[in-house]
Amino acid sequence: NPCETVLLEGWIPKKKRKTLQQLLSQTGLPYGLEFREPLPEETPPTLLENSKLVRQFEGITNMFSTPNYHEGDPNGIMAPWYWLIFGMMMGDVGYGAMMVVLILLVKKFMKLGQEGVKLMNVMLYSSITTMLCGVVFGSYFGETWHPLLFSPMEDPVSMLLLTLLVGVAHIFTGLGVKIYRNIRSGKVLDALFDQLSWILLITGLGLLFLPATQTVGMALAAVGALTILFTAGRDRKGLVSKAVGGLSGLYGITSYLSDILSYSRILALSLATGVVGMVMNMLAGMIQGSVMGWILSLLIYAAGHVFNLALSLLSAYVHDCRLQYIEFYGKFYEGGGTLFRPFAIDPHYLRLKKDGGN
Repeated sequence: NPCETVLLEGWIPKKKRKTLQQLLSQTGLPYGLEFREPLPEETPPTLLENSKLVRQFEGITNMFSTPNYHEGDPNGIMAPWYWLIFGMMMGDVGYGAMMVVLILLVKKFMKLGQEGVKLMNVMLYSSITTMLCGVVFGSYFGETWHPLLFSPMEDPVSMLLLTLLVGVAHIFTGLGVKIYRNIRSGKVLDALFDQLSWILLITGLGLLFLPATQTVGMALAAVGALTILFTAGRDRKGLVSKAVGGLSGLYGITSYLSDILSYSRILALSLATGVVGMVMNMLAGMIQGSVMGWILSLLIYAAGHVFNLALSLLSAYVHDCRLQYIEFYGKFYEGGGTLFRPFAIDPHYLRLKKDGGN
């Protein structure tokens, strides 16, 4: 018999080395096995390992950009924020309950791929925060009833302030991740000058709006602003170039303010969901003067709220993704990686339909 030699090269997780050796030894065939670390010019694929809950949110990140091999997996930090913000955008107990029913029906009767199932699970999990926020804001199918905090429909200013605070916390989380990564890589000064300074400046500016904390806010804002002014251009050559770099770095406050104001879309979507639901209730109530009117009103309730739910789900999904991609990931995320795919047979099936004319 002719002698054949096969050479295979690929990537494997370190913890799978012994498993691979055991599998090869079970074949009874002679083999040689060699492991090595990635070379500096090589970019290995990224293996994502998360809990079952966080794993459902991986498609959100991968749709933007897969984490590269040299950075951590951001899904564990992103998932809770996506979950919370989605619930705030929907914020209605009735619609949260409808989400549960409709998503379970879709999963049962529709053939979904792996990514489709994950997306449905994200929506299913977000129905929990939708109902919780609905209780907090007292929203039930567009009607207000005993809010625990306040009603966005009746007090939009308070809702706006809440969304901006959520936005600041979201952005600070992104900056905190960058601080952690810089410190781990030995770039302590970068963490102080490029991230902590902005946290101090933004916090100080926020405290200026409260009379009791204006003095502290002024001090924090001054420390943050001066740090940025004198360090933003530290990599440039020449005193004038460094000064210009400091001024341009401080001008970045406009970008941060714009990012924070972007979270007002949470208020906009919350109001849109509530207003459309309320309008549907008003239209149905206008024709309930007879038996036929009641029957027609039930149709209006059903069609109107299903339409509002579908529109609100699409809007919340898109705008929540945007907040993660731009305002959050823009503070620390690099991406640009490729997913690790295990070596395996990958068959493809085609369903052929018989031509009725033949």
